[in-house]
Amino acid sequence: MHGRHFGTAVQLEFDTTIDAPLFIETQIVHHVVRLIARVSFRTPEGGWTNPRRALIDTGSPVSVIPRSIWQNAAHAFLTGETTIGIGGMTVSGRVGLVTLCLQDAHTLSPFLRMKADLIGDDSLPLILGFSDVLTQVTLVSDFYANLAYVLFRP
Repeated sequence: MHGRHFGTAVQLEFDTTIDAPLFIETQIVHHVVRLIARVSFRTPEGGWTNPRRALIDTGSPVSVIPRSIWQNAAHAFLTGETTIGIGGMTVSGRVGLVTLCLQDAHTLSPFLRMKADLIGDDSLPLILGFSDVLTQVTLVSDFYANLAYVLFRP
């Protein structure tokens, strides 16, 4: 690894459950696996919100922040209200700008300033998508080894 410099690594976690409705109906055990990050947002006062669980979604081009989270975070709207198509459904919201950091039990990441869909309700979970988040880090995910983290470049 000569000549390589590594930055801050923040551990992620896997959340694994069994699809209960499928099991009840068919007796088939189907695991639902999600990759989870702990996220705090900068507040209007300059502090930070309590950490929240966020889904890391490599299939989402943008991040999605529910109203109950972004209304307590420092944010700037970049667009007027519009209809946003997410996961086969539509919600109302605006594209906005927020600052966040990822954290684990021992590490706080550098701050990330990112654009996100700030939706007008809490119908969707907090989702970290590619644009402005996963495009700024190296994502390592090895479910078999129970190892997942994001690496921030120095």
